[in-house]
This record gives sequence, C-alpha cells and structure tokens, in this order.
Amino acid sequence: MDVHDEKFGNLIYTRRQYVVPIWQREYSWGIRQWKELWNDIMRLYEEVFKKERGQDTNHFMGSIVLKPRELGGVEKYVVIDGQQRISTLLVILALVRDAAKTENPTLSNTIQSSYLLNRDIKSLDEQFKLCPSVTDNPPFEKMMNGESDVTGRFGDAYNFFKQRLLAEKEKGTDGCDLEKLKEIIIDNLRLVEIILSEKDDSNRIFETLNSRGLDLEQADLVRNFFMMKIGKESEAENLYASTWLPMQENLLTAENLTEFFRHYLAMESHATVMQDEIYGLMQENLKWSTEEETIAELKKAKEYSKYYQRLLFPNKEPNSELRRRLERLNIWKVSTSYPFLLKAYLGKIPEGDLCRVVEIIESFVVRRHFCNVKTNSLNTIFTSLCRLDDKDLVASLEKELANYRWNYRWPNDEEFAESFQTFPIYKSSYTKCHLILSSLEQSFEHPEKVELSGLTIEHVMPETLTDWWKTHLGSEWQRVHSELLDTVGNLTFVAGPINPSLSNLPFLEKKKWFMKTKVELSVHFQSLENWTRTEIVERAKVLSSKALQIWKHPK
Repeated sequence: MDVHDEKFGNLIYTRRQYVVPIWQREYSWGIRQWKELWNDIMRLYEEVFKKERGQDTNHFMGSIVLKPRELGGVEKYVVIDGQQRISTLLVILALVRDAAKTENPTLSNTIQSSYLLNRDIKSLDEQFKLCPSVTDNPPFEKMMNGESDVTGRFGDAYNFFKQRLLAEKEKGTDGCDLEKLKEIIIDNLRLVEIILSEKDDSNRIFETLNSRGLDLEQADLVRNFFMMKIGKESEAENLYASTWLPMQENLLTAENLTEFFRHYLAMESHATVMQDEIYGLMQENLKWSTEEETIAELKKAKEYSKYYQRLLFPNKEPNSELRRRLERLNIWKVSTSYPFLLKAYLGKIPEGDLCRVVEIIESFVVRRHFCNVKTNSLNTIFTSLCRLDDKDLVASLEKELANYRWNYRWPNDEEFAESFQTFPIYKSSYTKCHLILSSLEQSFEHPEKVELSGLTIEHVMPETLTDWWKTHLGSEWQRVHSELLDTVGNLTFVAGPINPSLSNLPFLEKKKWFMKTKVELSVHFQSLENWTRTEIVERAKVLSSKALQIWKHPK
C-alpha cells in the first residue's frame, strides 16, 4: 500500500484515468455536500488571497483509495473510495473553464487540456480523467466536452455551483477571480492518496472507511462486499450486470434493496435483524466462503428478490388470487411478515396453500388490530415462524399462531367479536376502514357486483350533530356520539364524494340517500325508523358475526 498526501491538481494533471467500477453507486452528492464544499473553497480563497495567509494554506479533502488497473500510456486506477469528491471537483473545474471562455481563453484552454482531458490521447475511452458509472457517463462526457444540455445529478451540481459563482462575481472587485479560483482547487485542496497493491485487502479498507455507513445505504456496502470478493474484475462486472443490477432495478430504490437484505437475513437466521446490522451479518456469514460459494449466495439472493418484488408490488404477482390477497395485506403495512412470506414463496408450496398462508396472516393482523394488541412483538413472531417445516405449512402456521399468548396472541372469536363492535376503526386509517367495509360487503355475496373502490365511507350518525340528532339520541347523546361514532356499526358506503349537507340530515332523510347506493351494508336500514345506541349496537353485532367468518381463527 502506498499512502501519501497530494495536491488535487497533481492527481489529475498526469495522464491518468480514474475508473468507477460499475457496481459502485452513481454520483449521488446533493445540495448539502455541494454547499459544504463550496463554502470550504471560498473560506480557503479568503485565507489565501484576501487575508494573504500565503499559498501554503491548504484544505484537507479526505482520502481517495485507488487500485491499479493498467499502467502504460494512460495509467488507469479503479476508484475504491472517493469518487464523489473527484467528480464534484471536476464539475467545478468544468464550470471555471466555461466561465473563462470569454474573459480568459488561455485559462479556459489550460483547464480543458491539462486537468479535464488527457493530452494527446486519440482513444475516446481514455480521453477523460474520470470514467464514471454507465448511467453517469453520458452527462459527464457532455460536461467535459463543454456542452450545455447536461442533465441528471451532474447537471444539477453544475447549475448549483454556477449560481454560487455568479453570486461571488456580482461582488465586483471583492468577488471571485477565476484564475485564483482555479489555483485554489488545483494547488490548495489536498487529499490522501492510497494506492493498493495486489496483496492489500480492498474490501477491508473499504469497510474501514465506510463501516459507519457514511452516506451509504447498507445495500451499497453489501454490494461492494460481494463484488470485492470476486477475484477478477471482469468476472465481478459480469456478476454485477447479471445478478446485482436486475435486483436493484426490480426493487426500484436503494431503501427497498436494503430492506430486502434485512428481511432475507432475518428469514435465514430466524431472528430479527436491525438495519445497521445487515452489512456485518452478511460479512460474517460469508467470512470463510470461497468465490464460488459467494457467487452462489448472491444468485440465491437474486432468486428471493423476485418474490420480494411481488410482496412490495403485488401487481407483479401473476396469480390473480394471490395478487388480491397480497394487495389486502399491504394495506395493513405488515412488512414484518415478509421474512416468513419469502420462505413460503420459496418453499414451492401449492399456490392455493400460499393464498391460505396470506389469509391466515391477514386474520392474525386484523384481529390483533381490533383488539389493540401491541405490534412490537411482530418482528419476533414472524422471524421465528421461518423455522416451520414447509410440509403442510398451512396447518403448522395455524397451530403455531393459535398457541401464542399475551402480546403474541391471535385473539379468539369471543375477544375479536367484542372488540370489533367497539373499536373506532375509522380513526385507524381510511384505507383500512374501507377494506373492512368492503370485506363485509362482499361477504353478503350480492348477485349484482358493485364497484366498491368508487364508494365513500359515510357515518350514519353524523360527525357533527345537529339539534335534531342530539334530541334523537337522547339525554346521553354526547356519550353515544363519543363511543360509537367511528365504530363499524355506524359506518356504511355511499356513492360519490361526501356531501356535508346530506351527512347531517335526520336519519329518515339519510336513509333515502343510503338506499340509492345498492350495497348490502345499507339494506339493514330499510326497516328502521330510528338510529340510536340500540340500533348501532345491534348492527355491530350482525357485522361482527360476518367478521368472524372473514377473518377466521382455528377452532
């Protein structure tokens, strides 16, 4: 390992090309980092040229870790760490070049020929000082060539620094001189250059620099760990393109990818995994693995990620029945069940059994929700279920959940029926409440299918009581309203958006409105003349008996 302190200008003046491996994240610095860097440069400018502290005044930018790739006409180095710093400083130099084209062409040409491009190189592949990721390369090359229509994060960075430079130049003689700004960047910004040898463990060094997750997702650390375990760079690039990249594209965001690995490891270990434990646990699992075993593990993870995508985005599930059940489950935001559902998916159990597994989990979650059972035990519950045998998984799952007690329990029929009648489900969330009412409506098996998604939830006893309603409810109207307003017994569906003028009508007038929407939930009102505590409680009992059949508990 060769370690030494170096001016940034010296790092880019020689005929070098810094290559960002395809498995590293794209250029990702944003306004916070840009602002900090610009402020550092301006403070240094002030020290050197305005306070005349001398050219020996420097600013330390951190380190860059490089691994030699090819040594020859153009020396190529793989950037293990530090691409964000290098990229951003090159953006600022490109800006100074463009700003100097009119007022100082010599400066502009010097920056272009000496610091942004490798001189006298005919090969386009070796022309630029930096070779960024595949997606970053087109806008970066445009910027280096002086083109104006640069898009993406590089375009955003350029425009940010352009606005800052314009603000400085508007200060007149107290502003920023381009020649001096170039000197600050080239001569007064310093970095520690770490050049690795073949014997150096690049993964260990990367871990040391990034183990605290400095601006990195855990998935970024895991990705680099996998790629650095592969001996040949060409093989690592092929593995990235065929295995990692499809996972990343399918799960859309780095956050989703990080959560996938958290749930994947939880499924494998049968234990809860915290987000900041992902990288360390993956590293520990593969500490003694061969290259072949490392590749096999990544390919296994890719296979699981296909099913994780379906958990996140049920529209990707080809089986319509399973898709519908996953959509319902996601409304309850029970991602804690994903480790167990991943196991069930890969258990290759019949699709009918898989549908039943999702139904059981929904029943378990819904019953606990209505009975107000704390959710902090769900992680432990679902990860422990991963040890169940795939053989007859449905029966094993029902038996295991039914045996749980206290905060782990699956509420029985008596507890669920009572809580279903009194729990203010409307306050939980509109989507959850809509699902409950939709499920109840569908349980009536109406011969004419009603499009439930277009229906609106309406309180029968209104949210704001008029004098008529207060008289109608009797002397305890405040208590009745407080206790029963948002319970299932007082809720129904109506067509179209809520109309406040209709919502507050007397019951018999509202009943006419309800009858216009052909839903079975409102048929109950046909024979009623009053809507008081007695009627609300009675309807809740009727609906709770339906709920027991929808969200079943094993006998």
